[in-house]
Amino acid sequence: MADNPQNPAPKTHAAKQKIYVYGIIISLFLVFFLVNLDRWFLLKEVFRSFDNELSQRLNSIGVLSAELIENYNFKSLSDLTSDPLQLLLLESQLQKIKRQNKLEAIYIINPSLRIIADDQISSYFIRNRNYLQADSLAIQRAFNGRITTSHLHHIAGEYFKNGYAPLRNVNGQTSGILVTEASAGYFTTLKFYRNTFWISLLASIVLFILFSIFVLQSFRKLLKSEASLRQSERLAFLGKMAAVMAHEIRNPLGIIRGTADVLKNKYRQSGKEEIFDYIPAEVNRLNNLIANFLTYAREQKLNLKRLNLIEFISELIRQVSLSEPENTVYFETFFEDEAVSIQADKDALKQIFLNIFRNAIQASESETQIVIYEKTFKKKGRSWVEIAVVDHGSGIEGDPEKIFEPFYTTKSTGTGLGMPISKKIIEQHGGSIFVESEIGKGTTVKILLPMSNPANHKITKK
Repeated sequence: MADNPQNPAPKTHAAKQKIYVYGIIISLFLVFFLVNLDRWFLLKEVFRSFDNELSQRLNSIGVLSAELIENYNFKSLSDLTSDPLQLLLLESQLQKIKRQNKLEAIYIINPSLRIIADDQISSYFIRNRNYLQADSLAIQRAFNGRITTSHLHHIAGEYFKNGYAPLRNVNGQTSGILVTEASAGYFTTLKFYRNTFWISLLASIVLFILFSIFVLQSFRKLLKSEASLRQSERLAFLGKMAAVMAHEIRNPLGIIRGTADVLKNKYRQSGKEEIFDYIPAEVNRLNNLIANFLTYAREQKLNLKRLNLIEFISELIRQVSLSEPENTVYFETFFEDEAVSIQADKDALKQIFLNIFRNAIQASESETQIVIYEKTFKKKGRSWVEIAVVDHGSGIEGDPEKIFEPFYTTKSTGTGLGMPISKKIIEQHGGSIFVESEIGKGTTVKILLPMSNPANHKITKK
C-alpha cells in the first residue's frame, strides 16, 4: 500500500539517513583531522629534537673551547689583542677548534658586541654580524656567567645557530663571550617538509569539502528521487482509488438527482417544489469535488498546441465578465507583447486561469480592479513569459504557499484542490507558479511558462 500522507515514517527514514550520512562525513573529517594533527606533532617534535641536539652540541663546544682560551690567563680582552703574536696564536687556536668541530665560525666579542678575534688568520681582523643584536638576551645571559644558545637563524636561505660561552679572566670575571656558529642545513629539508605538509593539508581540506558537497548533493538528489517515487506511487494509488470511488459514488448521485427531479415534478403544484432544487445543487457540488479529485490524483495527458497566450487570456476575461454580470470588479491589462505564443493544452490552461480569476474576484471588494501583467524575459538561455494576476483584496493569512497543498482552503465552500491542480498542470507545461500576499493589500499570482517561438519577440534579459 502507498504511504499515508500523514504517516511520518518516510520523514523519519529520511531523517535517519541524513544523520547517517552526516555521521560518516563527520567521522571521516575527524579521522582526517587526527591523522594530520599527528603528522604536525611529529614534524614539530623532529624540529624540537634537532634544535635541542644542536644546542647541546654548541654548549659542549663552548665549554671546552672557553677553557682552552681561559688558559691564556688574561686579565682583560685587551691583553689578548694588544700583542700581535698573542692574537695570531689565539686566532690559530680558534681556527683549529672550528676545523675539529666543523663549525661555520668561531669568534670572541666584547661587551659592546664588537668582534675582537675570530677564526680568520689575519691580524686585527674585525667584522660585525648584524644578528648579534637579535641575540642580545642570550648574550646578556652569557655575560652573567651562563652558557646559552640563540634561537634558530635563517639568513640568505641558510639556517644556523649560535652558542654563547662566557670567557672569564684570572679574577673569575666575565670579560668577553666566545661565540660558536654551527650550520643547521637539515632544517631547510625540514622546512620543505613542513611547507609541503601545509600545502597538502590545504589541498586535502579543499578536496574533502568538495567531496562532502558532492556527497550531500547526491544524497539530497537521492532523497528527492525517493520522495518523488513515493509521491508517484501515492498518486497512482489515489488515482486507482479515485476511479473506483467515482464510479461507486456517481451512480448513487445520479439516482439521487433523478429521484429529486421526479419528486419536484410530483409536487410541482404544491408550492414547495423549490426545496428539491437544493438536492441537484449539492449533487453537482459533489460531482465537481470528485472531478477535481480525479484531476489531481491522475496523471493528466496534455494535448499541446500552439496558443496565442494574450488572445487566450483576453477571451477568458470576457467570458468571466459575461458569466458574472452582477460582479462590480473590473479587469485592467498591461501586455508588453500581444504576439506571445506558447505550446499548451488550451482546456487545461483555461481551467487554471478561470480558477485564478474567480479567486481574485471573490477576494476583491466591489468597485476595485484586478490587474493582469504580461512580460517576456530570457533566463539561462531560455525565453519565458510571465503572467501576473494582482488583486487588491484582504490577502491570504499565514503562509501563502500553503494554498498549493491539497485540501487546504480559506473558503467555507472550497475543496482545496483548485490551486494544487493548477500547480500540477503548470509544472507539466514546464513552467512554475508562485504566490505573494500581504494582509490588507492583496495577492499576486505569477505564472511562468516557456515560450514556443521567441525569435520575433522583444525579450528582456534577466
